[in-house]
Amino acid sequence: MLYCLDTNIVINFFRKDINTLEKMKDLEEKQVTVVINPVVLCELFRGVHLAEEQKNASELVEKFLKSVGAIEFTEQAARTYGKIYAELKKAGKQTQEFDLMIASICIAHNAVLVTRNKKDFVHIKDLKYVVW
Repeated sequence: MLYCLDTNIVINFFRKDINTLEKMKDLEEKQVTVVINPVVLCELFRGVHLAEEQKNASELVEKFLKSVGAIEFTEQAARTYGKIYAELKKAGKQTQEFDLMIASICIAHNAVLVTRNKKDFVHIKDLKYVVW
């Protein structure tokens, strides 16, 4: 099973949130593959460049990246994105672009998205997610 971390989970990990740390340890003990995707990576590096202490933030992100895998934004993910975007638009439902890209990448890779924000993903069918 592949677990893909949303940006808010990574930030909680950086903040040493007890719940997040315990769940990450549990995944490690179960030998679950933990990954991030390019959109989350973009958001992390955006945070690095906005941080007051860029050097520390950069080191934290770089260390984290060595401990997780990465999945790509493939053609299949792009096709999934287009399909879901159209479905949501026709249904009058809106989702943030980055959230939709994150979801599409997870669907294309058959990954479970780990997030804190269920509301961002509740309308996206075929997405498997868990809320921490």
